[in-house]
Amino acid sequence: MHAARVLKSGVPIVLAGLLTSTFASALALPAQAAAPINIGVVTSITGPLADYGQQELRGLKLGLAYATHGTMKVDGRRINLIVRDDTGDPATGEQQMKNLILSNHVAMVQGPADSAVSIPMEQLAGEYKVPLIVDPAADDDLTTTYLNPYVFRTAVNTYMYAKAYASYLNTHGGAKGVTFYQFAPNYVFGTSSVKDWAAALSSAGATNKGVTYAPITTTDFTSYIDHILSMKPLPKELVVTWAGVGAMTLFQQMAQAGLYAKMNVIGAIGGYNGLKALGKADDGFIGVTDYYYTIPHNAANTYLTSHYEELYSNPPDLFAGTSFAAGQAIVQALAKAKGTNAQAITKALSGMKINGPKGQIYIRPQDHQAIQPMYVVKLVWNAGIGYAAPQLVETVSAQQSAPPLPKR
Repeated sequence: MHAARVLKSGVPIVLAGLLTSTFASALALPAQAAAPINIGVVTSITGPLADYGQQELRGLKLGLAYATHGTMKVDGRRINLIVRDDTGDPATGEQQMKNLILSNHVAMVQGPADSAVSIPMEQLAGEYKVPLIVDPAADDDLTTTYLNPYVFRTAVNTYMYAKAYASYLNTHGGAKGVTFYQFAPNYVFGTSSVKDWAAALSSAGATNKGVTYAPITTTDFTSYIDHILSMKPLPKELVVTWAGVGAMTLFQQMAQAGLYAKMNVIGAIGGYNGLKALGKADDGFIGVTDYYYTIPHNAANTYLTSHYEELYSNPPDLFAGTSFAAGQAIVQALAKAKGTNAQAITKALSGMKINGPKGQIYIRPQDHQAIQPMYVVKLVWNAGIGYAAPQLVETVSAQQSAPPLPKR
């Protein structure tokens, strides 16, 4: 047997030929595509807040498309959305997020719709050091009590609705002599809302007459409405901060009971789907919204409105606006971080400015809350569209509606 001949370089001729052949083959193959970036979404596909979850997903996808100019890529890497249903259950949401982190190796997570689900998700974000962008969950404790360096929010929080309305009252003489009572769902969003509205209205000079809570699964509100109407004297203002599938029934039953004629009903304004379903039932309702598609005028909102209507045959709903901004934030953070390093992403998100459908919003570095304008509106019956639509009363600036910094 003859030994393999050796080149002067010391590389055997047989091996040298193999290297040459391998190199030539490599040149003939196309360049390997960059690995996609996995982004997890945990939200309510089913459950009491499924409508909100749908709005969130639609807005998020359009925000990603807008920020990537339709390519769904950042630095040549495709964004791969992996969506999981939390069913409105905190334990399910926690497990879904854990699976996304450990099995799908997501770079970031977005969601959820339910504030109660967000609490364990935020704890996981801190434990596994995976950035979480909260939207549309609104409990203000999410960026105070449960905040950690990996939690950010593009959504508004419950305090911002109340503060915006109090700011509006203060610019119009305050609320001295006004009495108010509250009705809310008995879970974290409701209790947080009640606390915030009580503080904001009391600071404007109004007198708090109490609160009634009802289970979020309530479908018949007759007994609660009868209780409110039996109060002597009646409160001048009724603050309603209901969220969930029963909202349409609640407002219809309030209208049937003549409650609107006996007191001002105020609070957070629901979305397009709810307004359309209610028809004339909530005509005259005065309150605060963080988004209605006809109010802002800018490039991002024009894109959102036109593409949403084209895809879904109706205008963008309430939570499409800030979830669109969440999509923008994801793209901006990945681009600035130049990859998926968690520390680089959190650094990019802190202090970020996003030119979204509401105009510019700012993720405040101290608490990662998105500071943004709010809108005081009145619902006015419009026969042409078949529902009571929000008419802008006053825009409350981002600075005026900003929540206080958490005490640390």
